[in-house]
Amino acid sequence: MILGGLLDEEEKDFLSKKHYKDEKIFTPILDVNGVWVLPLHQIYDNTNIDCWWVKYLPIIEYKI
Repeated sequence: MILGGLLDEEEKDFLSKKHYKDEKIFTPILDVNGVWVLPLHQIYDNTNIDCWWVKYLPIIEYKI
């Protein structure tokens, strides 16, 4: 089971190429069902104040 934060298209676009910690960049994933998700470790490790809201994303199970 893989868990991640559920993103809509606008949220995915906003996070693309933004840093979540030091030199680490957010990498939203498109699962096999066409749903965008953000890996849990990127949510938990996020220190980017502009992306504070990722801590409140609904957590879902996804498949890659």
